[in-house]
Amino acid sequence: MKSAQTGGTASSRPDEDSKSCKTGFEKKAGRPRKLSGQTAQEIREYYLNNPCSVRELAGIFGISRSTVWRAVAGG
Repeated sequence: MKSAQTGGTASSRPDEDSKSCKTGFEKKAGRPRKLSGQTAQEIREYYLNNPCSVRELAGIFGISRSTVWRAVAGG
């Protein structure tokens, strides 16, 4: 017969404090943005002041059309 574990709460994992970052900065999850805020502003200004398509802007700046739309929309 197997012995049952008694209701202990001890874990084999080290406590969370030992995992914390020593520098005080936490790593941000997710993919980094392709555009900086300054580049997004440049795209917005270019789009508003020049008669060109989103496809042309994507080619000029070397980014996808959806990224251009996101920049133009202000997001």
